[in-house]
Amino acid sequence: MSPTNFKQPNPWDETTWLQQCGFAILFGFTGVALLVSCLRIYSRISTKTFGLDDALIIIAMILSVAHTTASYMYMKYAYIGFHVEDIPWNDPEVSRIWMYIINVVYNPILAIVKMSVLIFLLRLGGYKTGVRRTILAVGAVNLLMMIGCLLAMIFQCFPFEYNWRPWAVDGTCINQPAYYVARAVLNVITDIVVLIVPIWIFWDLKVNKKVRWALIFVFMLGFITTIVGCIRLALLISPYLDPEEGSDWSFSIGFTATAVEVNIAIWTACLPALWPLGRQWFPGLFSKMGLDSPQQARNIEPQMPFSQPGGVLRTKDFRRRSVTDPVAAYRQRFLKDGKQRMKAAPFLSLEDREEDIQAGTSVTSTSDTLAVRKPSNTAAAGFSG
Repeated sequence: MSPTNFKQPNPWDETTWLQQCGFAILFGFTGVALLVSCLRIYSRISTKTFGLDDALIIIAMILSVAHTTASYMYMKYAYIGFHVEDIPWNDPEVSRIWMYIINVVYNPILAIVKMSVLIFLLRLGGYKTGVRRTILAVGAVNLLMMIGCLLAMIFQCFPFEYNWRPWAVDGTCINQPAYYVARAVLNVITDIVVLIVPIWIFWDLKVNKKVRWALIFVFMLGFITTIVGCIRLALLISPYLDPEEGSDWSFSIGFTATAVEVNIAIWTACLPALWPLGRQWFPGLFSKMGLDSPQQARNIEPQMPFSQPGGVLRTKDFRRRSVTDPVAAYRQRFLKDGKQRMKAAPFLSLEDREEDIQAGTSVTSTSDTLAVRKPSNTAAAGFSG
């Protein structure tokens, strides 16, 4: 029975060094994620390249802030960072409500971030039929998982009050350990697929090897999120596997692994979009890495077929792809001077397009091969379709 006839202790009156470390992790990782997200949005808006993937990152960041706030409140009211024997007698209802909020908010963050990455990859590799179909399939699975997991968390116990007052009402809950394991396994599988797609896109890209490996490396940073997710899963299920290990359950900040996971996911999703900003702010570093050529590394997205910035296409040189190909149809635009040029897609910067026009670059396309070439008709780069 929940105690009601005693004075509730004030969780704000005391703290421990371990709890303070937990707070530092919560706000530190969330603060960096917020900074990186703001830099991404600044880069996209300043280059007029804001897109749906950026809007999804904003939504994920808002949910992450909500998740961190709920995590902070839970740590205070549940006395996380205290030894069990040092926790004052208290009513756990408030802490359980905050935990319920955390569970509901957690999964949509990862799903939305993953959807943002998939949309970004669709821009880069959508010209490949296999890549496009894979991305759409993984995106559909990811969306269904998000809806399913969200409903499972909202209705994990019946009646709702049983989530935070199991001592006061009769009710039932889903098998939470089994649910956490199943969700984690599905997340890891979709993570691995999402990590493979950039390699698939960039592997046969006919550009400087340093550029290719730099692109692959930036996208593979997402593997860190998968590793943190596995660590989090181990921390979650360890008390169920070894009850003795969980006897002093509150003297631990393993709980913060959830906030670390979602915020690292935001970090790694934003980094590829910061490529142009990095070149602008750290030109010396990019030059030392051999990534200073505007035709090689001005931006990640313009390296791709149908995404070459500002490429000028003469009508007589352009072989139109099937009208059923939405990627090709989207980028076909005609100018009044009789030349055909790729109109500024939402993900191409005006500065990049102007540089390529001045360099005299043109892009030709066939149903099987694309080539970026100089006016001398010497192929500068080719892409397998």
